Amino acid sequence: MKELREILAGIDESDGPAALATVVDVQGSSYRLPGAKMLVFGGGSFVGTVSGGCVEADVLERAKRVIDTGVPEIFHYDTTGEETSVFSLNMGCKGIVRILLEPVDADSEYLSVFRKSVSEGRRGIVATKLAPGPQIERSYFDSEGILTGGGVPDEVNGFVGSMASEDHAARRPAAIILSGNEEYFVECVSPPLHLLILGAGADAIPLADIAHRLGWNVTVADHRPAYANEDRFPDADRIVVCRPDEMAGEVRPGKGTAAVVMSHNFEHDTAYLTALLDSEVEYIGALGPRVRTEEMLSKISETVGSSPEAARDRLHAPVGLDIGGADPETIAVSIVAEIQAAFTGRKGGFLRQRQGRIYD
Repeated sequence: MKELREILAGIDESDGPAALATVVDVQGSSYRLPGAKMLVFGGGSFVGTVSGGCVEADVLERAKRVIDTGVPEIFHYDTTGEETSVFSLNMGCKGIVRILLEPVDADSEYLSVFRKSVSEGRRGIVATKLAPGPQIERSYFDSEGILTGGGVPDEVNGFVGSMASEDHAARRPAAIILSGNEEYFVECVSPPLHLLILGAGADAIPLADIAHRLGWNVTVADHRPAYANEDRFPDADRIVVCRPDEMAGEVRPGKGTAAVVMSHNFEHDTAYLTALLDSEVEYIGALGPRVRTEEMLSKISETVGSSPEAARDRLHAPVGLDIGGADPETIAVSIVAEIQAAFTGRKGGFLRQRQGRIYD
């Protein structure tokens, strides 16, 4: 998501022609997955990557031609044979990567879908016909899979509808589908993850910083203006000064949100958890030892009559992965890693112990 933000900022600030490279298909191994993007400017500078640095130089050369002619190109790199089979690039990954390269500008309808996702939190789906020609044919769908522009075959519409569900889109954000003799690259465009940090103590600062670097939307809430302010959280998207019992009304946490309770005040954290457990927040984490968490859940149960067991199933407490974090920075890393794992349906273990492919 950070890369996408930089691409959108780059095209907005550019006053000249540019070309956008998108990975549309991967067979075998590749450093980047379908949907990865790289924006190339007329002067040769670029933002983003479509590989681990192996093919970027060649993409830059191709981008010059696309910018000059205005004609999109589809090409591939095949590294399943000899190490030096592709322009002596010596790529370490064994696979086939197909890339779409097209001219773009700040008014691009395609990029506007991603812009709305980042700035307005809108989900959408784009189907791109993969065929050579002077123009790219695309269709656009809303978050429910309803066609909003362009025209595609019924088979494509049906597949897009199946991708419109939140769970399916999370598992497969991009896919190639066939309709007769035609190929379509289908992308699910989801908003950046929203991280809600409840408590603006010193340990919240590195958590907000790391989340920002990942391109997440970050909200920090605390009742103390001396703590919750721009000087301490310069990269937060939103800073809210409110009491814990006002938080839900001020922030309105919902789907696509990960909330971490870390005010270090028992009463405040209990109030935060009470509101979160009654919301649609997809991830709830609480800093602190298990004994403290159990005391909070017991108090919540007495207050609202809920089941501690049901609340415990929703709660990540102690929050974070077991990486031996012992200071604000390493604890923040463990929290961010667990949130990433939770939203992608992973367990957060060692990759060397994973059975099967690294990427689904």
